[in-house]
Amino acid sequence: MNSTHLTVIRARPGCAERLGANLHGLLAPARAQAGCLGFEIRQAADDPQLWWLQGTWRSPVAMQRYFAAPWLQQVLDQALADGLIRNLECTAQAA
Repeated sequence: MNSTHLTVIRARPGCAERLGANLHGLLAPARAQAGCLGFEIRQAADDPQLWWLQGTWRSPVAMQRYFAAPWLQQVLDQALADGLIRNLECTAQAA
């Protein structure tokens, strides 16, 4: 059973480019993660402060491994410590 997640991250004003650079560092490790069927990062065309991370995983367990990955925690922790993130919302579902 595949699982998907959509994470919506809003950058603090003036921080969209720096946040985007940090988030793009997630592409290679996420796509290399066991069970990853697809992973994309997009910036909203009409709102440059808004970023979407979307992943599809082979199973709920594979998706949970992604959420627990140290490299994901490091990127998000650093973005928070640098004051780049205004808010973050994540939804996940099994398909």
